[in-house]
This record gives sequence, structure tokens and C-alpha cells, in this order.
Amino acid sequence: MKKQQFRTLKTVCGLASILVLGACSGMPGFLSSSGPKAPAGQTTKRMADDALNALCTGRADDALTILTAEPLVSPVDQFFTAVALEESGRPSRARLLYGKLMQSGSSEYVEIHCGGNSLANGSVADEAAKRLATVSKNLAILDANLRPNIPLHTGLPSASESNGGSGSSFMSLGSATTVTRPGSQSPFGQWFAHLSSYMSLENANKNKPTLEADFPALAGIIDQWEVDVGGRRAIRLGIRVENKADAERLCSAVKSQGKYCAVIDTSS
Repeated sequence: MKKQQFRTLKTVCGLASILVLGACSGMPGFLSSSGPKAPAGQTTKRMADDALNALCTGRADDALTILTAEPLVSPVDQFFTAVALEESGRPSRARLLYGKLMQSGSSEYVEIHCGGNSLANGSVADEAAKRLATVSKNLAILDANLRPNIPLHTGLPSASESNGGSGSSFMSLGSATTVTRPGSQSPFGQWFAHLSSYMSLENANKNKPTLEADFPALAGIIDQWEVDVGGRRAIRLGIRVENKADAERLCSAVKSQGKYCAVIDTSS
């Protein structure tokens, strides 16, 4: 009788796992929790099952691979990818996508649930805004598992690493110029006045106060930008601006004080 009960239990668990992965193994499931529903006449968009499975079982890298297998066309696709980026420890790249999606104003309705944990339940623009706020506030915490690697450079970045600087990147140009806050400074600006680079967010955060001490006018607006430099992950510190001329003026002022600065187009 006990063997029969065990076989019955296995059958029930097998059927249940179609709806809730891990109901019998302790792993998170994917049943939608209660919450806001899409407006009448609008379809709720959900992540593909295989990607959701990976995301909810701690395999966000696999989810990202699945989601980016084809070109990202719709705001919904981009939002799901941003969530996978964030969950896989790439908050800087996720933040850029969230910012663009928030500005897009997309009203398409998305929903992501891992068991009782709701990662998204609303319009793309609204959910992107929520997650952008969280990422911006907790960026250091989200990347706390990074190894404390040494900086990419022991002093100033090389001209080749600056990827876009022209001429001498840090030669003093006569009398020092006062560094002022750029008028078009924006976390979503296309142009980046690059000040320094590090191999981990931890090291970047440790050295950010040094930059703020050197340039008090930039305190509170120094941004992080995660990029790939020669096959290595780098965290760039600098100021994002919407106007290229503002970035050039800022770099000229920084370089006049014998410091490194390079203007980079983040859209390229």
C-alpha cells in the first residue's frame, strides 16, 4: 500500500511540476501571483517558458542567452532582457535599457512571476521605471559578489584604452580651468566624459570619492558605465551628458589640471 501511495504522489508531483516547477523538490515555481491585471482588451506578455525557467532557478545567464538568441525588436523583448541582465549581475547594462524603456512610454503589459515573487506586473514603461530606481539605488549591492580585482591601470588610463580620446589625453593645457557641472548632464546622455576605469564595481566605488575630491562640482553625478575592453570587463567612471560640446568643455577643464579625460560616444 505504501508503494502505491508513493507512486501516486510521484504522479501528482510530475503533473504539478508542469504548472509549478519544483513544487515537490523545493525549487521556485512560476504560478502567477495575484496583482494588477492588464487593461481590458490588452494582452499580458510573459517571458518564454524556457527563459523563465532559467531565470527563476538561478540561471539568469542561461535566460539571457535564450532571450538574446534573436534580435531584440519590441519593448517587451528589451524589458525581459534587461531583467535577465540585472538578475545575472549586469546592473549597469540593465540600467541603460530600463532608462530607454521608461522614456519610450510603452504601455504594453508585462508580467514576470517566480513563485510568489513578482518581478514585473504592469506596463513596460512603469515597470522599467520601478526597476531603474531599484538598480540605481542598489547598484553596489547588486554587484557585491564581484571579486575585488586590481584596477585596469595603476595610474592614468592609456590613450588606446580611452576608446575615443583625441590627442594627448591628460597633458596640461596652460592655466588650470575651473571644472563646473555640465548643463546637459543626464544619466541617459549619449556622451560620456571618461575620467577613470576599473575592473570591478567595488574598486570603482572605492575610488569615486577621490574623483569627487579632485572635482567637487562633479560630486553626486559621477556615473558608472560597464564595457568590454580587450575581452576584459571594465567599469568606467565619468559624467554622462546629452550635449557633446558640454562633454568636450568638461574634458578640456579636467585636462587643463593635468588629469585624464576623454569624450566617448556611448551609442557606438
